Amino acid sequence: MFCRSVRTKLPCGRCQLTKESTALLQRRSRDTKVNAAMPYSSLPPKPSYLTQRRTHTRFALPEGMKPYEDDWAKEAEYPPIDSEMHTWNEHRRKRLQDTLDFHTKIREASCPEAKNLELNMPKQFGYTSFRVTEDVFDYDSLAAYKFVTRTHVASNTQLPDQYYSPELEEQVKHYVEEVKEPILDALQFELHSPRSYETEFNEFPNTIESKKSQSIISQINRVVLTVLGRDFEHLKDSQVDIQPNVEAFWQMGGLEASYRRRNQREGNKTKTAPDCYKLKHVQVDGPMEYNLHYVGSPLLQVRCKDPPQHFVLPTDPLCLRSIEEFPDRFPHFLQAYGFRFEDDLRFASIIPGHWSGDTHRCNLLAYHRRDHLWHRERIQNRYWTAKDENEEALYSQAMLVSFGRLLSQAFYHGFDQFGGFEYPFSTQTVITNGLDWSFFAYQLNTIEFHELALAKNQNQNIMWGTQSESIFDKQKSDELNKNVLGNILKFYLNGPGPVNVENATPYLSCPIHEWEDERERVLTFYNFREQICQRIYRTDALLKFRPPEIYEYEKIYKVYFNAMPMDPRRRFFELPRGFPGSNPASDPYALKDPLYESKGVRRLKAEVAARKEKETIEAAKRAEGLKFGVTDSMSRRR
Repeated sequence: MFCRSVRTKLPCGRCQLTKESTALLQRRSRDTKVNAAMPYSSLPPKPSYLTQRRTHTRFALPEGMKPYEDDWAKEAEYPPIDSEMHTWNEHRRKRLQDTLDFHTKIREASCPEAKNLELNMPKQFGYTSFRVTEDVFDYDSLAAYKFVTRTHVASNTQLPDQYYSPELEEQVKHYVEEVKEPILDALQFELHSPRSYETEFNEFPNTIESKKSQSIISQINRVVLTVLGRDFEHLKDSQVDIQPNVEAFWQMGGLEASYRRRNQREGNKTKTAPDCYKLKHVQVDGPMEYNLHYVGSPLLQVRCKDPPQHFVLPTDPLCLRSIEEFPDRFPHFLQAYGFRFEDDLRFASIIPGHWSGDTHRCNLLAYHRRDHLWHRERIQNRYWTAKDENEEALYSQAMLVSFGRLLSQAFYHGFDQFGGFEYPFSTQTVITNGLDWSFFAYQLNTIEFHELALAKNQNQNIMWGTQSESIFDKQKSDELNKNVLGNILKFYLNGPGPVNVENATPYLSCPIHEWEDERERVLTFYNFREQICQRIYRTDALLKFRPPEIYEYEKIYKVYFNAMPMDPRRRFFELPRGFPGSNPASDPYALKDPLYESKGVRRLKAEVAARKEKETIEAAKRAEGLKFGVTDSMSRRR
């Protein structure tokens, strides 16, 4: 027979005496001398709370706990033991708990601005991360982009099945004749009319191509919205952004550790200091978790109130992760695939290209440039062409930009990278230079890639795409390619719809502009704006905010060579490890109050106000004296 306290880890009322009952029993034994011949009836009576049968315990019954009569069991029921965590030391358990608390704080924040602010709170000057852009895509880098976005390419020749439905095909046939002539006129005007940037000597060829693509895409979007906007409400009510800022930040586990990190781990294995002992459980060749920061800007994007309909159901086998394609650990360095690790600190910023209060927060489609292929096309010759490599680069770009745009969109719907989705997000991406067009459809099913959830996450994202095609017909150069025109119209006609859930934003409770506390609202938005603008090096009279720096002479005379032994050790890199201020970059972010005024500023403002008041009084006196014919010279004589 086992007591309830064995099974539930709660103290039992029958097995343990309270402090009050223990004191009473000691007083009773001290005051009363019990003899062997004394009858039992002459003994003092026991307190009622010791003799009376209780029908409940001293503690509240947890959920699922049986009543008093069923507190005993024939076999002990112990809590489950995690085979991995029960061998961890106290520091490792505390670190895990701190991480889970950090995830909970982000999830419980009431608006995207507060969530982004909580994401940056552990670091005073920001994170070190891999900064990923659309400028360069190295050869054979498709496998790396697949892993960091966990994207499976379902097809590289055609779009999802819903684009080939009979109803959509009939609509395309009806409207393709209306848009064909205006688009052809717009292309001829943009391609054959002289532009000022084409004659400037300081413009690079890829920049000229990007500007020309921007002009062509703007004209085509204007024509399509004018023709289709009359009959489709989602296009009539849509919003168009020209070169918006889109950023995404996520943590990626399962990556290969750099040589620098391996050397640090090897040094921690040999050190005997208590702080270093806490890291001895980490394997030298174990995987690492790195931060990835995508920074991009589409040439043009169209936003609607509702998201596009998902292409496959979340329960479809296509959404399940393939272990062969996405293992728990990437076997190569990301630097080998062109990923640049930035030592400069940057705040985590997640921006979908609009403010959080905008009602049109769902991306319908976006146009992106492909001028990064210009360098490859320049080195082609008759012995080698980069056609296949260029297609891989386009697919890598489509994965990156679609994933980054949808991650930021999901973040502004209240979902973060440390929790799951209640429904998938979808978008459409077009990569073009105005003449060659590639179309992609992307569905985001998961963004849980941090080290605690990477192996447990069994979902994957999906992408469909087409091969590059010219907008002009191959047989007749003065006519347009109907297949390309049809795909353009399909992307606009693929209407959005509301998601089939009760609440589309379950983790957003109150927008920031509806906060009742004005001071808290100003404080949150001010710090959020400072972080997304990356104002790390800002210094002025009221705010001194500059990350620490090791100067060149200190590197030579203090770090590399101990040539200044008599100099006092006051700099942060000279302090002992673990000493307060020895690692300023790991200190928590300090909120900056824009309404705060230092004592000197308040004193200066008081002096200025007193001077102005004195001048006002003197001016009033002079005006009063002139009324009675008294001038300043007469008052001085008196």
